[in-house]
Amino acid sequence: MNLVAHLLITLLLSETMNFSQKELLWALLFGVMIDFDHLLKIPLYLKQNGLKVVRYWNWRTALQEPVSYLWILPLSFYLRSWVPIIFFSIHLILDYLCCFEKKPFYPFSDFIIKERKTKTDEIFGILTVVFSLCMFVFLV
Repeated sequence: MNLVAHLLITLLLSETMNFSQKELLWALLFGVMIDFDHLLKIPLYLKQNGLKVVRYWNWRTALQEPVSYLWILPLSFYLRSWVPIIFFSIHLILDYLCCFEKKPFYPFSDFIIKERKTKTDEIFGILTVVFSLCMFVFLV
């Protein structure tokens, strides 16, 4: 899912839940900024592909997979907040609704869920953004 959709959904839910600044920070960190791990894969992308654009290249890291609950759950208990768990789960659901290669147990297993790459990802992303914007305008 694209960054805009993650941001809009996170802001919409944060606004409707009337979060404090600290809770909003956790929501943004686990709902949106967890995608910044893609920056770690830029050197690998450049090494494999140079500057050419490769659609559907796997940018995901272990931070984007369900195995991340192994560190997010203890962190949430330490922080005494359910916000990281909720917003990471929403982020994960949005990502898993898209058609791209997924490794749910990475780095412990190389098991891959392969899906056909279609235009539905782009359509779903656009619909999510439009829906989120409408809800944000009407609810906020």
